[in-house]
Amino acid sequence: MKIIAVVSPKGGSGKSTLTRNLAAAAAGDGVPVAVIDTDAQGTSAEWARVRADADAAPVLGFTAETSAAARRANAAGVQLVLVDTPTAIEKDPEGFKALVMASELVVIPTQALPDDVRSVETIMRAVQALDRPAIYCLNRVKPRVKETDGARLRLIRSGDVAAAAIPDSVDVVRAMANGYGVTEVGGRGADEVAALWQEVRRRIGL
Repeated sequence: MKIIAVVSPKGGSGKSTLTRNLAAAAAGDGVPVAVIDTDAQGTSAEWARVRADADAAPVLGFTAETSAAARRANAAGVQLVLVDTPTAIEKDPEGFKALVMASELVVIPTQALPDDVRSVETIMRAVQALDRPAIYCLNRVKPRVKETDGARLRLIRSGDVAAAAIPDSVDVVRAMANGYGVTEVGGRGADEVAALWQEVRRRIGL
């Protein structure tokens, strides 16, 4: 069983969006997968509940405290678990450490805004200090704007950056509202999410 933690200290970075779409892409590839929602808003857990009534490959959904996420993942009985974390996870240092140490990969989403980029560099350094692998993912990016390239160039100074940047797309939102991922229904963002999943899959050796 492999755990991927999706972590960012910035609200609006798209942690839940990435969690759900990576889970759907994994399920579509035949990987038994679950999401664990440690955010009080419960966005990913609710998506999994809606998905259970959809015509889609199954994704199990659970809730847990951050400090208990790894234990809950081990009990899920699946090949892959994605953990959706709350904003300001660094305020629970012991829970953050326990989750990171149990993770095969930490995915750090960020928008291409300067404040967002600065905030995620702190998380990357914290994960690196624990000697665990991590990757930035540019998320909710606007088409053809120079800020995206600038953000990538800055982020790459402190860590790996996923090749695919996930666009700010209404197709992604519509898919999730019905319990799907954009790779399952198509539209803008489907190719990028598929590419991100394949990169993540290679990195964790799945």
